[in-house]
Amino acid sequence: MGDPLNSQPPTGTVTLMFTDIVDSTALRDTLVEAHGGSDGNRLYRERFLGPHNERIGALLREHHGFEVKTIGDSFLIAFAEAEDAVRCAVAIQRSLRDEPIADAAGKSLAVRIGMHTGAATLVTRDGKYDYDSDAVNIAARVEGLLKGGQRIYCSGETKALAKTAPGLRYHSYGSYQLKGVSERIEIFDVLWDDAMQPAPPPQPHERLPNPWLTSWVGREREMTLLEEALRADRLVTLHGTGGVGKTRLAIETLLARGAGLPRELVFVSLETKSDTPEGLLGALRDALGLTEVDAADFDALCRQLHGTERLLLLDNFESVMSAAGFVPRVAATPGVRVLVTSQRALEVPGERVVDLEPMETKTKDDLTALESYRLFVGLAQQRDRRWQPNDDVAMREVLIATDGLPYLIELVAAVASKRQLQHLAADLKTRLKDVRARHVLAERHASVQACLEWALERLPAEEREALPRLAVFAGGFDDKAALGVAETPLPSLDVLVDASLLRFDRETGRYSVLATTRQFAGERLAEDEQAKLAGAHARWFIERLDQADDALRAKGGEAQRAARRWIDTEYDNVQQAVGWAEAREPELFARAVWAYGIYLNQTCRFTEDVRLNEARLRRLSLESDPDAWARTQNNLGSAYCSLPTGDRSENVAKAMACFEAALHVWTEREGPAEWATTQNNLGNAYWSLPTGDRSENLTKAIACYEAALRVWTERDFPADWALTQNNLGTAYWRSENLPKAISCYEAALRVRTEREFPADWAMTQNNLGNAYSRSENLAKAIACYEAALRVWTEREFPADWATTQHNLGVTYQEMAAGEPGHNRRQAILCFESAARGYAAVGLTDKAEKARQHAAALAGNAG
Repeated sequence: MGDPLNSQPPTGTVTLMFTDIVDSTALRDTLVEAHGGSDGNRLYRERFLGPHNERIGALLREHHGFEVKTIGDSFLIAFAEAEDAVRCAVAIQRSLRDEPIADAAGKSLAVRIGMHTGAATLVTRDGKYDYDSDAVNIAARVEGLLKGGQRIYCSGETKALAKTAPGLRYHSYGSYQLKGVSERIEIFDVLWDDAMQPAPPPQPHERLPNPWLTSWVGREREMTLLEEALRADRLVTLHGTGGVGKTRLAIETLLARGAGLPRELVFVSLETKSDTPEGLLGALRDALGLTEVDAADFDALCRQLHGTERLLLLDNFESVMSAAGFVPRVAATPGVRVLVTSQRALEVPGERVVDLEPMETKTKDDLTALESYRLFVGLAQQRDRRWQPNDDVAMREVLIATDGLPYLIELVAAVASKRQLQHLAADLKTRLKDVRARHVLAERHASVQACLEWALERLPAEEREALPRLAVFAGGFDDKAALGVAETPLPSLDVLVDASLLRFDRETGRYSVLATTRQFAGERLAEDEQAKLAGAHARWFIERLDQADDALRAKGGEAQRAARRWIDTEYDNVQQAVGWAEAREPELFARAVWAYGIYLNQTCRFTEDVRLNEARLRRLSLESDPDAWARTQNNLGSAYCSLPTGDRSENVAKAMACFEAALHVWTEREGPAEWATTQNNLGNAYWSLPTGDRSENLTKAIACYEAALRVWTERDFPADWALTQNNLGTAYWRSENLPKAISCYEAALRVRTEREFPADWAMTQNNLGNAYSRSENLAKAIACYEAALRVWTEREFPADWATTQHNLGVTYQEMAAGEPGHNRRQAILCFESAARGYAAVGLTDKAEKARQHAAALAGNAG
């Protein structure tokens, strides 16, 4: 960390620069896959990391930079002058362009750079310099805005102090709300090549879905009404029939007129959620990046949201109408606004309803006065600029047939340039008459049915058959799933997108079907075809869930992260697949429950984990399949032990009963590895048990861990042995047997090294710091916490980083040795850092407590 103490780091107002290699993990993983672990890592260091570090090291020295530290393949560099920082950043990018560091295939290494200038406090850690201030976080967040390489972003503060050099331009993207930063920061693109064009970072609202390829036309009056409602009321429902354009109007209004509304916009898709309060709560948690542990119920969710300045867009609320009573509680949370789109009003206290009617289709005046006409013409001309409506009578009949629903207008306009208007009008009129004769439908529903039938039947046969099959997906799909499940190749998807029957999101590469179309298309399949397709969907997604589970059980790497991302993206489809297997195919369901376990545990979806394992257990018996029965008991026990809802004592008691049941099958002699796993889990249950004699519980936990260690030896099961040593150390720590706790943690660190198991190493270092702190060896405690912070960085592990900063602050606060003023200042810095980290991950209660600690110490100092 940092240059040695005899170097001269800048102080006061400092420009801080973060650099980072783009896609370094994928590059390293490729070499490891091709050459094996040892040779692959060596080649990565020799070919890429070493030359990269030498290049940047030489350039930062040339521009008077101070290397604070390297974090993996990232640099943190400090400059006394902003101009030197900008010149250094430009020199790095130009050097990598002119003399690229490339792989054998010619792919060049790319670096992104972010900078900020501000007051930074110089501190020493382990004999090396470092900085601790908001400026470090801001610089990291500026760099974090960049998606790709060969670019430089800086804050407005850096730009104001740096001069414009020849061949250098600055482009402002306006102010951004950076995570964990209270004030908005102006972001500049440093354009260092004459050919470079601005590439803006995403604003928070770009997380809103925007799959529309068509331009936005009209609806000015409705946008004004919605804007005024959102400024006046905390809970607004945009109400209208399916296909009227509620979602798009909501998003277009927020994008165009969101100034002065809450800064962070959060889109919550509800279309595929279960119609229960838990369905709404789970969707909110997922959209907000929270887990069941963070927000076990709506009260806890509101505490997380309190004072956060968020506008929640709850889309397709008619899917979860039974949860309507919980929405006012969320909307009443300080800093929060709620916008609902729904085919039904919620009819709850405090709701302001804005009705969205179809576009007008009839007028005695010129057709150009109609928004529906202008939308139709705009959509048709988007496909063919030469197209002009040449028959007013036919045009009026076409608009009437769409009933003014924008979605139907889009469907018909998609073929306007290929057909005479008179023919379009006649076809739609005939189809509408036929629908009325076959169905007793409201006029609007008749228009939807007629237009969709007409759009489907004009497709080529292959695509006409494909659309109903694609209705099997929940929450969208990609081209691989379309081919694997619905036997629909990419050219057919293109045809359906062109016909406006599918949406394609260019950002994610995913397809979706409007709910109205999905229902219509699904009804066109015979019952046996639906059943066959649902089975194919379940088997395809559970097969890939199995593959993702293999990656999640592996040690680190890009494959593990990719597996997690895949399940996150396909969560709705996976849930549908597991539900189908649960109801119809026991063996497939058993496979799904096993494959789902790691993901559910990692994402803290413990309620679902409990439900699935209980359902699995009901299908098993001890006599018919003892091993599967014991495994399910063990998994169910682990889920109960972590369950944040319900009575904690009852949950742990149920967990212990499950573990004890498993131990009737697995013995130290028969199934020793499984027996050791269950003993370790039982130990965890005993030390977390909130009832009974605390000392007795911990004694039983220690006995379980020591039993597991009879099988899990350091030589044969090093990782499991280290895990159990860490757990045993925690049990001893809670028993106040600090020497044994320290001995266990130090033993675990023989296996859990910083290089091989960095995250586990950091956790054990933090635990060891707690034990040293409790035994009043504060200097060693500080050393352990600072060691943990080498891995648990603010950028990569914000919650763990904040917890360790808090522990470090408490230790400095208690430290009597040394200069009291210095210890107090260090404690204040640590508590301020902890508050910043907790705030960044939404742990507002902990953030506030850390701020209070810092303020109290600062007040005492005054």
